[in-house]
Amino acid sequence: MPDPSIRRTLLIRCGIGVGLLSVVLSLSIYLMVRQSLYEELDESIRETASILADQIEYEHGEIIFEWQEGIGSNPEISDQSLFQYWDEKTGISTRSPALGSDDLPKFTGPSGAADIETITVPGRIEHARAIGLTVFPYVIPGEMAAMRLRGEKFDPKTHSHTLVVARDLTPVLLTLAYLAVIL
Repeated sequence: MPDPSIRRTLLIRCGIGVGLLSVVLSLSIYLMVRQSLYEELDESIRETASILADQIEYEHGEIIFEWQEGIGSNPEISDQSLFQYWDEKTGISTRSPALGSDDLPKFTGPSGAADIETITVPGRIEHARAIGLTVFPYVIPGEMAAMRLRGEKFDPKTHSHTLVVARDLTPVLLTLAYLAVIL
């Protein structure tokens, strides 16, 4: 039986080593890009939720959603934004025009803290990222003073709302699929 060639053995081992190194590096690049894309999307959702959390106000004895006043001047709110508020006291929900009659899944983190999840919007989007949190209406100091003069008491903590904001995950998934083909 002939002895195996040293050259062939070295060539095979080097080929296996380079192949394994390529797989490990490709997987590392894919996972880093995936994490980065998800972090960017999640940060964008957090910023949107922060803005929308400030858009709920108690004025003249009722809850006002300030974003509804800006719909006419900002068509992006009505065309692309997916968000929904649920009044925890009455159960009534107010949703963005882009949702139509569809509902987002209602969720929050423990004790109403912000929580980000991957969700499905029935009949609309198969994959979306969403943040759910508890928000409270803002009361303008002048309104609070007027309420005190009238003898009315209002505690924003007793009028909590659950806010869920979602974004389509499809562009991220397509980018990752394209990257997987390249790698």
